[in-house]
Amino acid sequence: MHGREGLSADATLRKALNDAEAFMTLRFKLPPGGDVPPITAARRMGLSLDAFRDALPELVARGFPQADETTGNFDLDAIDTWRRTRNPHLFPDRLDLSENPLMSPVTAPDTNEIIRQKIIAGLTPAKNP
Repeated sequence: MHGREGLSADATLRKALNDAEAFMTLRFKLPPGGDVPPITAARRMGLSLDAFRDALPELVARGFPQADETTGNFDLDAIDTWRRTRNPHLFPDRLDLSENPLMSPVTAPDTNEIIRQKIIAGLTPAKNP
């Protein structure tokens, strides 16, 4: 290829490479944490909003953090923590759930009952073995 044909082919190739790179990059940025709308929570999970809504009941049953009752927003930090609990062997320095494993909100004990038990335990004299 000589002259203009060579330049045209180079420009076409360059445009195709740029388009491919643009196609493969994310078109949105996720905030590092905080409360976010459902679409952002869906993106954090790598799902479309519709797929996220379809999967949400099963995710919640597995302990996925529920949306805030008032705002309907999700806590990205809680989502990230939940995601890491699925593979604790990969995050040994960041997450130790051996003493306090995460529980599903459905099975989590009542906070008032936990506090009551701790108060009773603190008031009960220790037994000598």
